[in-house]
Amino acid sequence: MTQHSMILKTLNAGKRLTTARAEKMGITNLSARIAELRAQGHSIYTNHRKNVGSFYQSGRPTRSVVALAYLQGGSSLFGAN
Repeated sequence: MTQHSMILKTLNAGKRLTTARAEKMGITNLSARIAELRAQGHSIYTNHRKNVGSFYQSGRPTRSVVALAYLQGGSSLFGAN
């Protein structure tokens, strides 16, 4: 199983993924793997909590996030290639 598939399996199960948990899974440089998955179109959010630290979750983008992406990148972001 690839690092990408391990990350997606964890996130799609509704679990949060921290750097510590990723390291236990054998995933190094979690932020780089997340960036690669985002570039592939996966909706992964970074959350920051004072007492927990940072963690990643998957989810659906809100309307405001989609609207901002449209404003920044135009309609080409949402069309077929």
